[in-house]
Amino acid sequence: MSIMGGLDMRRLWSHIIITATSLLMIGATFNTVFTKIDSNIEFESGRELVFRVMQKDDDGNIDKEFVFGNDEAVKETAKIMEERLKTAEISRYKIETQGNDTIKVSFTQDTDQQYRIIENYLSFNATLAISNSKETYALATEFLNPDKKAYLETSANGLPAVVIPINFDNEMFQAVYTEAKEMADSGTGEVVQKSDSGQGEEGEGEEIHFAYLYLWYNYIEDYYSYSKINQNSPDTYDPTIANKILMTFDAANPFLDDKNDALRSYIRPGIEEGQEITPESLKDAYENGRYFVNLLNSGEMRYHVEFLFSHKADLWVEDLFALGNHMTVAFSRILIATLCAIAVTALLLIYFYRLGALSVITTTLVSTYLGLILVISFGVEFNIATLIGLLTLAIASIVSGIIYLNKIKEECYRGRSLKKANEEAYKRAFLPIIDVHVILVAIGVSCYLLGGIIMKAFAVVTIIGGLISLVINLLGLRGLLWLITNEQKLAGRYDLFDVSDDQVPNVLEEEKQKYYGPNAEKDFRKRQKPIAIVSLILLVASVTSLIVFGSLNDGAVYHTTPAYGNSQIYVEYTSATEENTALSADIKAKIDTMLAHSYLDNQKLVDIVEVENYDYVSRYESTASGVDTVYYAYYRINFDRPLDGEEVISYRDNNNHELFNEEASVFFTMDTLNSITGANLNFSPDVELSLKNSVRVNADHPSFAPIYVATIVGLGIGGLYLLLRYRLTRGLASLLLNVVTVTITAGIFSLLHFLPVTSYVGVALPFVAFFVSTMIVLLMDKERSLLADERIRDNSVETRGELLNKANSLSSTPIIISFILVLYLSVNYFAFTSGVLSWIFLLIILGASASVVAVLFLFAPCAHFFHKILAKIMLRTPKPKKKKKARPARVSKSAEPEEAIFIGINDY
Repeated sequence: MSIMGGLDMRRLWSHIIITATSLLMIGATFNTVFTKIDSNIEFESGRELVFRVMQKDDDGNIDKEFVFGNDEAVKETAKIMEERLKTAEISRYKIETQGNDTIKVSFTQDTDQQYRIIENYLSFNATLAISNSKETYALATEFLNPDKKAYLETSANGLPAVVIPINFDNEMFQAVYTEAKEMADSGTGEVVQKSDSGQGEEGEGEEIHFAYLYLWYNYIEDYYSYSKINQNSPDTYDPTIANKILMTFDAANPFLDDKNDALRSYIRPGIEEGQEITPESLKDAYENGRYFVNLLNSGEMRYHVEFLFSHKADLWVEDLFALGNHMTVAFSRILIATLCAIAVTALLLIYFYRLGALSVITTTLVSTYLGLILVISFGVEFNIATLIGLLTLAIASIVSGIIYLNKIKEECYRGRSLKKANEEAYKRAFLPIIDVHVILVAIGVSCYLLGGIIMKAFAVVTIIGGLISLVINLLGLRGLLWLITNEQKLAGRYDLFDVSDDQVPNVLEEEKQKYYGPNAEKDFRKRQKPIAIVSLILLVASVTSLIVFGSLNDGAVYHTTPAYGNSQIYVEYTSATEENTALSADIKAKIDTMLAHSYLDNQKLVDIVEVENYDYVSRYESTASGVDTVYYAYYRINFDRPLDGEEVISYRDNNNHELFNEEASVFFTMDTLNSITGANLNFSPDVELSLKNSVRVNADHPSFAPIYVATIVGLGIGGLYLLLRYRLTRGLASLLLNVVTVTITAGIFSLLHFLPVTSYVGVALPFVAFFVSTMIVLLMDKERSLLADERIRDNSVETRGELLNKANSLSSTPIIISFILVLYLSVNYFAFTSGVLSWIFLLIILGASASVVAVLFLFAPCAHFFHKILAKIMLRTPKPKKKKKARPARVSKSAEPEEAIFIGINDY
């Protein structure tokens, strides 16, 4: 009997099995999937690259002895580096200037090759020229097409090709090309290779001559030449100059087509001859191709930029992974917050919707998880915007479930069975669920196009994940709820959907509906006026604050980053040999002595600083004996605070007697340290020592304006859609309320300018925009349902106003439930996270609160106001007068004509 009873509930068991299997699959594969994400420096340790800016003379020669008198050069170069990082699509980075000649850049990449690419790109100076082996050359202004930039294309063989548009008819380029082409055609080119087939006089392969065009960077006229890059000419060969060749082109056909309008060069995968091209090697080839395109389009820099060294840069938020025998997901604060969010959100949904909540929980987790998988599949960077995007996607699925379950409850209170209620609820929830996802995708598309690099991850999650969520909530959610509501054993169990049995009318006895929801009698009009006044004041204050602070702080509408980060002492020394351990040990001993005997505010420097050392870096440099390899190495002494240079530092002997004191700006110089009697320092002339303060360029957080503009444009697209769906007045009210809510949300932290908030909190704005839009959809959909159910034909302002107020009261329950869930999720992440993440979730809390207040108290009067204006316009607009049709003249009838006709007929 028990077996038969179990079989009778097979639909319920199917629902349980599908739900459990989905959750188990997510749990079983989460570690494997999540460890494949490509995160940035927010969640992964990266590198800090250190560069030095040097003066160049008019001929391009570097003056290493030049000392900059101000920070104009270093700031100008830092701005160029910032633009190049954006071009390379590095979404999260930090740039700091030190003194007047040093720049530090922190970011993260996956491989050493990618780090080298960015390292070269940031210091690249695109003073381009092209030449042949006969010393004939053409400058960039002569051979490049000024109206077109270099780009990457896929060739017929599937390999990427770098395309450089040129001015083929230019006289100087013609001279370079014609000479090289003649050498290639006549077999007298400068490059000789042995042929595998054919025998020469000595029994060796036949010699084949090739001629090439050479593309230079950092080109110096009348100094760089082929003789200095030809290794077969040891008397003139210069390895430093040889490194200035960026690309070469076979002079026989450098265009690789018949148009002659651009130079082309294939980027071949780095594999050995005979090996198959793999997707990974092809991906590397395209990455290298993009690198060359970026170099070619980077432009010139006024100053020479030299890479000094790199070291590990700490992550900014927290590490998402734990390293052991293999990589696993770390038990981070974000993971703990996410697990708590899933558990508590599930309990809240079960409290509000009982058994139906299991279906919503399942579809939400599946939608969000598939969104995460797509982020990984598309190679999208996981950053804070990705996290907010996944949260937005989850809310879209939860709200869709709330819409569906509320429709089921409404149909039950009309007297329908669970089976019929589910069928009718799906029909009524179909379009509102589509509305929610159209808004989600619209905001995502806008963020992708206008939101900047940081928002691309958010956009991919919301666009592709939104489409998946739409399908799952229209088909998957319907299927899961069908299994429950069509289970015969549960046919009369209204309580499983939080429906009171005694409130369900008996349609067989012709009972009328008597329960419409807990807030059916709630009147939200009582507080509309004071809330409208406060909202208007906040709107004006927010707009004023955003404009004023944005104008004064170069676009930084929130609290600006402190000017000084920290202070560091650089000790640079050179050697003729690599790994000169004796020299390194001697310098380290003197640094230790200096720190142990130097005092700042009666504290030994050795107790308040950290010393780092960096391996030798080789460079080719001109010396008295020619071009030699010079090895550079560094010690860096890090203070835990910035120094203004005026602090007095004293140098004391072992008996604590003061030998010397000087201001910090003077103390840390070679002249001062070598002049201290009894100090036994005496650094060699090959050592340089300088104190430098880190001034943070305002580039370690995204610009506020693109995110705000993208959000407003997304709201505009969504508002246009809602205008078409829910009539003109409702669409206008929706658009107005959306823009006002987002603007007030954006302006809150700007008004509280003393808070240490950066523009990174702007990432929360698309989430707030989506939430307020979906809450308005809940209200407008309820009004449309009432209009259809009550079959109202009267379109007067008064009638529609009363109907909208009724819809406002009835829809307040799902709106408040949605708000409770969003509020909990935001508070949950705010409590578990710290730093920039906590500020983002605090702004979401404030924005969600403003959204609910705006929808419940302001939407109805705004829509009513627009309706009255439209009604007056329609009333004043004269209707076109209808032209009266000319009637034919009435013909009087009498017996005479009839008689005449009759007589006429008879006459025949």
